[in-house]
Amino acid sequence: MTPKCFKCGAEIDYLDNIESGEKVYRMTLCSHGMAHYEEEDDSFFPDGQVNHWECPECNRPLFDDEGEAVEFLKGKPTVSEFEEKQFQKYMSPEFDDLYKASHDHRNRKQWAKDKAYDDALNMEELI
Repeated sequence: MTPKCFKCGAEIDYLDNIESGEKVYRMTLCSHGMAHYEEEDDSFFPDGQVNHWECPECNRPLFDDEGEAVEFLKGKPTVSEFEEKQFQKYMSPEFDDLYKASHDHRNRKQWAKDKAYDDALNMEELI
């Protein structure tokens, strides 16, 4: 069974890994005097600022952890997927009363995100 993106619902069999850093190219001039670039082998130097795996269809980040990305492609449930489902649940109208009763001063999205995160932490403890 092909996994489905939990953000857009597309069936996907791979993820795009986005990582920031520096890539080195060798620039020479071609016979016409124009710049020509060749990629240096093994010349990528990650800067540690961005490294995530995203859906190739909607280009939305799904995972910050390679292990989770691998489990997702194997069709196994992941904490990130669970957290997104919980977020959608807490944003649904059936949770309007719970949000209002919480007397929380944050906006609804932040409240739902925090609730989903707490649920995901509890899920990780059970695993």
